[in-house]
Amino acid sequence: MKDPTEINAALSALTILERLEFTSDFETGRCSVVLQLVDNEHGPRERLVLMAEGVANWSVARLGGGITQLLCLRLRAVDELQHDRIRLVLEDLENQAFSLRCEALTATRLSPDF
Repeated sequence: MKDPTEINAALSALTILERLEFTSDFETGRCSVVLQLVDNEHGPRERLVLMAEGVANWSVARLGGGITQLLCLRLRAVDELQHDRIRLVLEDLENQAFSLRCEALTATRLSPDF
């Protein structure tokens, strides 16, 4: 999935953060972030993997200490800002615990594990 409306619809049901990974490519200077969200802490779980490329202004606060939820994570296009590469913003509107700006974001839905 690449459409923000479709991704936001999927995000509304998957709020528990299972994995968060930051990667920096030393040769290109480009950064990426992977978030893996699940629908519950007990199996089987539906998963949504978000891969943000060309990440800038990444902010994380108040995560950890047990089950971490991003209750109102939303993606929006920011083409009107006319930045060279930044096209999207992904942010937690509920608690401002997570935000990033990126060039591209893809979402992949994984079927429940059994």
